[in-house]
Amino acid sequence: MSDNGKILDLVNSSGFPFQLYLKDAIDKSSDIHGWDVLSSEHFWRSPNTGHEGFIDIILGSFGIRANYRAVIECKRTQDANWVFLTTDIANHPQYN
Repeated sequence: MSDNGKILDLVNSSGFPFQLYLKDAIDKSSDIHGWDVLSSEHFWRSPNTGHEGFIDIILGSFGIRANYRAVIECKRTQDANWVFLTTDIANHPQYN
């Protein structure tokens, strides 16, 4: 296998490409859904255990009545079955 093939396999074995795509998609459509990317690859450290790592994406939504945060982790799984529960998109014309 070529060096480029090895690098591509390494990148595709993680959730990082999906993380980059998701961050970009959220940034480009924030005026529709009201969420903003506050941070990407946000460093954290536990004061109790000393464990540390990175949060993939942190979102914020700032409203009149409440402010929200969402923490997103992008993982890569193989040989898995996925089920997505969705609402009827016809009831949400802003997404059509």
